[in-house]
Amino acid sequence: MSINALFPSRRNLLKHPLEMFIGVALFLALFMFILGVVLYLSIGVAGGNVEDGRIVLLTIIPQGVVWGIVGFVCLGIVNSGKRRLRFLKQNGKEFNAEIISLTPVIGVNVGFTTITVRAECIYLNEQQQRCKVKSWMFIWGDLNHDKLQATVHVDWNDPYIYAIEIKERELHQHQVDIDYT
Repeated sequence: MSINALFPSRRNLLKHPLEMFIGVALFLALFMFILGVVLYLSIGVAGGNVEDGRIVLLTIIPQGVVWGIVGFVCLGIVNSGKRRLRFLKQNGKEFNAEIISLTPVIGVNVGFTTITVRAECIYLNEQQQRCKVKSWMFIWGDLNHDKLQATVHVDWNDPYIYAIEIKERELHQHQVDIDYT
């Protein structure tokens, strides 16, 4: 497990919180499974105490299996959102959106300095109607939405099928040479 899983850096922002949890869950699954096998072999087989070995086999290894299932379910949830965004990027309409507000998601904490938020955006469609959409949860450092830009990808046939891509706004820094002569 890397230190980035515990303390998210700038490059880990704008990700779904489950992406941080997937690595932890799969690590725990592997750890519990290996620990169960090692304890079973050392207590049950090498130690000659078969009943204690079976207890270890029936308690620790199923915990590893449960953590593995949780990790793979979270992986499926995150990948379905990414597939939807990729599909709508290729096959849908693209609109620039204005982020109105960032709303914190209560009860979902990832790190000490970051919060989990949902973005509320407005975009203008082809008929110049204002459409209001909400994004998935993502990790961000503060509630300032001026540093973010949003793009809404909408399905051609059904405007209720959409995906929002949120990126950090690129700050254009211009270097100016001043001649004081």
